[in-house]
Amino acid sequence: MGLSELDKQKIVEAKDEIISGEKDGKFLEKQYIAYQSFIKNWEQIQQNILQPLLDYYVQKRHELGYDVSFDENYPLIETIDQLLERISLVGVSVLYTKSLEGRYIGLSFDSTWDEENGLGVVLINEEVARVGYQDVAM
Repeated sequence: MGLSELDKQKIVEAKDEIISGEKDGKFLEKQYIAYQSFIKNWEQIQQNILQPLLDYYVQKRHELGYDVSFDENYPLIETIDQLLERISLVGVSVLYTKSLEGRYIGLSFDSTWDEENGLGVVLINEEVARVGYQDVAM
């Protein structure tokens, strides 16, 4: 079932600067579908991404050795509430993949511990597929 032109226009009008599609700013049909599903499921998605984000931080902190030596940029974060105090959503990319099936969304976050690379999440069909630096979400 395709989207009507009115539906597409509503999405475009609702699209904030935080959301991007193709480089020319337009969305393809597959991207509209991914975006609609993302918006419809946003409340649940937020709950589903928090633990993987926290797990990624703990792993990255360990890899860098900051779990045994102090670094003010990588403080001990043990809870989701502590994590939420240190990240902010800065971008939603509706990704297009010609060869793969599914709905791909990239979420980009700024983080207090890595201002240069930030934090990124790739969702496939509204499920966390990958967590890493912001570039994984673009």
